[in-house]
Amino acid sequence: FKNGKCKSGRPHCEDCRFTPVANITSIHYTACRKPWTCIATKTSDPNNSFPRKYSIPVDIVDYDHCMELQAVWHDMRADLENKLYALTKDERIAGGQKGTYNQQFFRGHCSEDQSKGYLSIAGGVEEILQRIPDLYSTTT
Repeated sequence: FKNGKCKSGRPHCEDCRFTPVANITSIHYTACRKPWTCIATKTSDPNNSFPRKYSIPVDIVDYDHCMELQAVWHDMRADLENKLYALTKDERIAGGQKGTYNQQFFRGHCSEDQSKGYLSIAGGVEEILQRIPDLYSTTT
């Protein structure tokens, strides 16, 4: 959907910028920015000093929808962390959940806007990260 018309040439199509999250089966984050970049600054923000590629381009996306999709990804990461904690009981997992930047979207995984604010899963502790495959292994 672009400029009020379907890109496919069909007379009617859905504007995916407003598709309810419950109806989405796959998310491509490019225009809304990757979740691990912790970007929540709009291109239209008068205080924004970041280049366009480091901001959310509100001329082509719906900001609120983008941020809702960011929360989906961060909820999935939090679920992984919870399962990893249940497996390991390692308190260091909380190291990746202490961020305070836009917690309603980033769920504690970001300490500030931009990639430098991203907090790695389990604080990046390799011995914990190596346990992730154990969450998915099956026994026969």
